[in-house]
Amino acid sequence: MAVIDAEIEGRITDADPAGAGAMLTVVGVSVLVPDGTEIRTPTKLLTVAELLDPTPFPGRAEDGFIGGTAIVEGTFDTATGLLTATSVEVEPAENLLLGALTAFAPATINLVPVVLLPEDEPRLPADPLVNEFGFPVVMNDKVLDQPAAADGYYDGAIFRAYHMEVAATADLVSNDPQIVITRAQFQERDPADERGDSFDIRGAVTMMHAPPGVTLQLIEVFRLDGGVATSLGQTEAERDPEFPRFARWRMDGQTAPTFDPVLGLSPARVRATNLSDDANLASAESETDIA
Repeated sequence: MAVIDAEIEGRITDADPAGAGAMLTVVGVSVLVPDGTEIRTPTKLLTVAELLDPTPFPGRAEDGFIGGTAIVEGTFDTATGLLTATSVEVEPAENLLLGALTAFAPATINLVPVVLLPEDEPRLPADPLVNEFGFPVVMNDKVLDQPAAADGYYDGAIFRAYHMEVAATADLVSNDPQIVITRAQFQERDPADERGDSFDIRGAVTMMHAPPGVTLQLIEVFRLDGGVATSLGQTEAERDPEFPRFARWRMDGQTAPTFDPVLGLSPARVRATNLSDDANLASAESETDIA
């Protein structure tokens, strides 16, 4: 008899209440999801009730996430035959559509119709339409016959997307100074008082506010712990030579060793702020991916 670390990925064939939690069947494995387990889709944290919600997703006939995909981490007990989850990721399917935008009203990629999921879909709301730098954009003929990508699921006729990107030539929703965080990864390293946690944080800024001769923007990144912001340092965004309306930035490194019970752990959120002239202190926040 033993309890072993376990991870599975595959099709969900059953989902039922189990006390305050849930019981899933994933690739034939019985998975107990206790109340309080982190459950998420690519765009939202879920409650147990949302995980078990039988309402079909747009274009699908199956109840809720039945027939969808789950990635489960946890422990398997050889005595009980149960995998007890510590984290669960679910979505109706793991489909990717990458290629050319072949129409824009309505949108098609590689001639396949693409529709964004409703923003008010309670389990998998769509992100705003963005360009390849991550900024919200307007769909028009400026992106026709150019690269595009969509993440979501194919219902047999329509690709239902929770995330869609088009070319950087698209018109922005707003011409105000903006900044985005496209990646925020942390890796816990122990013991915290001897070495800090490693991180890799990336993003982009708009450059329309900057004079043509200005190629750099100063970015400061903060970790957010409750209501407290602590600087992780500064980096520079460099104007993109092909798309000069934008600049990319990246900061990687590690936090300082500390005995502090909060700063010794990786943060759940980070914030990036553009400190440059005329950027109006444009800021963005993001959840972190902690390994």
